Amino acid sequence: MKRSAFRLASGHASAITPRSGFDRGHMAPSGDMAPLEGQAESFSLANLVPQNPGSNRCLWEGTESAVRELALQEGESGC
Repeated sequence: MKRSAFRLASGHASAITPRSGFDRGHMAPSGDMAPLEGQAESFSLANLVPQNPGSNRCLWEGTESAVRELALQEGESGC
């Protein structure tokens, strides 16, 4: 098992470093937080999830942007 995989499997979000090969993906992106305080809180380790860099920077970011734009056009989104 790779060292970075072991650290991630052990549940330490702080192990998601540039050398781990993973991005620190945000479950709730800072772009969705209106006040500056909320944006700062989105960088908490509790809001991080390891993500493949290609998915995080391209596919996932595109999805977040599209949903954010739709919410702005149509009003709040939710289930």
